[in-house]
Amino acid sequence: MRHISSLVLFSLLCFSALLQSAFAGERLEYKVKQGSSQERITLYVQGPNIRILSSANKATAVLYNADKRQIHILNHSDKSITTLDQASLEQLASLARGMGEVANSQGSVLGDIFKTFGLENALGEAQKVDIKTLSGEKTYSGQRCQVQQVFSDGQLSTQICLAKSLRMQPAEKKTLDSLTQFAQLLLRQGQVIMAQFNLPIPLLPETALQGTPVFIDDVVSKTIATLVGFKQIDVMAAQFALPEGYSRTVLSL
Repeated sequence: MRHISSLVLFSLLCFSALLQSAFAGERLEYKVKQGSSQERITLYVQGPNIRILSSANKATAVLYNADKRQIHILNHSDKSITTLDQASLEQLASLARGMGEVANSQGSVLGDIFKTFGLENALGEAQKVDIKTLSGEKTYSGQRCQVQQVFSDGQLSTQICLAKSLRMQPAEKKTLDSLTQFAQLLLRQGQVIMAQFNLPIPLLPETALQGTPVFIDDVVSKTIATLVGFKQIDVMAAQFALPEGYSRTVLSL
């Protein structure tokens, strides 16, 4: 009898530990279409963490931590992790600014090298980004939202529709905004990294988005993303842990 009671107690403790490893979070699912190809992108957001999965490439996952401003790209096929943080990107930008005049004075060879690494903006005028909010509302996937148009040097780059009624929890919304800001830094200073990992990033406002994106039209890459699922769920903390036994590479200068 004592053995049975101990077994029951042990089971309850294990169940309690399992419950404690799951926390309230958000799951956002987007249908993404580019030309004839289509995929589903799912974001699991909990506290400062985000895990991004793609139906088109199940061997890869992306982890983001808002506290560390750090992104990890997991490749399960070769068991590798590539890490990039904001400090490294800012060093890259600083180097580009410092060498801009040198590149111009040295002629096309050094200039071509800078363009190869996506740093051509450092050789001339900075990119001018303007935001225009359209009047009225549109509806996508049953969600009413307001359209913002993002222009790069006077050319329409992105249209994004933001729903204010679809409310995320404050901590998770803050993390999603942090990912957006990190992605814009990556877009402006890390083109070589995007090319390496095939990460299409639309041009968006650098400030916190006033609502949840339910529709994104990246005019440049001709990619359209539509929110098709939004739910508050319990997210397992283990989803945000880096797997053991994987090789690690930190992208830095």
